Amino acid sequence: PNSRRIMVHARHRRKRKDREPAEPHPYADPSVPVPNLAAAFAFEAYYYRQALVSSDNEWRQMMRVLHTPLPTTFRLCTAAVHTELVQQCLREGEPLLAGAAELPAALPLQWCRGWQIDGISKEKLKASREGELARMHSWLTYYSSLGVLTRQAIESMVPVQLLQVKPGHVVLDMCASPGSKTTQALEATWADGSRG
Repeated sequence: PNSRRIMVHARHRRKRKDREPAEPHPYADPSVPVPNLAAAFAFEAYYYRQALVSSDNEWRQMMRVLHTPLPTTFRLCTAAVHTELVQQCLREGEPLLAGAAELPAALPLQWCRGWQIDGISKEKLKASREGELARMHSWLTYYSSLGVLTRQAIESMVPVQLLQVKPGHVVLDMCASPGSKTTQALEATWADGSRG
């Protein structure tokens, strides 16, 4: 019985070997996000029914904008406990933040102690294997693992900045997943080195 199973498997292997290689799937490129098509269709159908725009052309424009990958954004830790590490992070990242080769210069976001890199999505950074993009990805990953910087979308940074959280404040985050706003609020309560 075992030899029969081996023969069957060997025969199937030969067939696979003789086949022409398949064309790569469009989502095989790791820099292209894989869409959840069912959710995308439901999303588009829902918003189309809301009649938010006046023409089909305007609708297509809106969908094109909504499907554009977001830029890479991150902010530096404001807690006093990480002051030295933040300085080290900035020194090491300065050449990357200035831009080089395929990596555009990062735009400082003074209001939140953050940075934005236009035209470079998180998918593109993750897929990079060499050059400045790979170095930027390694730098972000390393300092993120130390808690010195947090990759966070701009729209997620705004609420805590508007609240102007300071040491001594008590904050209840009712929308705490994955936790970047909570982290930002906690850092603000520790900004003077005391525990909020």
